[in-house]
Amino acid sequence: MSIPIQELTQVCNMLFEYLKSLDVDSVDLVADYYWDIPQTQRYDVYTEPSSFTIGQLQSDWQELEKILSGRREPISYHFVWLGAILRAIGEKGEAELLKQAFDK
Repeated sequence: MSIPIQELTQVCNMLFEYLKSLDVDSVDLVADYYWDIPQTQRYDVYTEPSSFTIGQLQSDWQELEKILSGRREPISYHFVWLGAILRAIGEKGEAELLKQAFDK
């Protein structure tokens, strides 16, 4: 599969615009730690993973903030941290996002 960066950018922008349309200007992530499967096992769907690691959303966000502040240059691995944050936002669901928007 080949995904054009321009199209990936467009869909990301569309999803963020969707959040804005719900009046969501920040997202509260209650969970912090999460299970992760090492890359060497993640895409081998024919073998059950034998080990797991623990990630932390707060740590992921702190590393991404370093990019925002210019203290760190972006590299491709940073998509791993961004992916964890985006997954957590996506798993919140519509009802929780709407509730958060109305509670502010």
